[in-house]
Amino acid sequence: DSLMLLLNAHWESIEFHFPRLIGIVTDFERLFDTFMPAAPTAPVNLNHSYTLQGRSTALFRWTPRLQVVE
Repeated sequence: DSLMLLLNAHWESIEFHFPRLIGIVTDFERLFDTFMPAAPTAPVNLNHSYTLQGRSTALFRWTPRLQVVE
């Protein structure tokens, strides 16, 4: 698994776009967002941006797609 950390030191929210990892990544999962500390982990739609609130941090995990060798 790989991790991606988003940081927003600005006081306003910022829209982040996930990297286009077509064929490499099956899905992203939000592990935590300091703006919503009690929120459970949740899958994230890669086709939409993620709004990170001001002065907050979010951590995401993705699992590489397994290559099947025949």
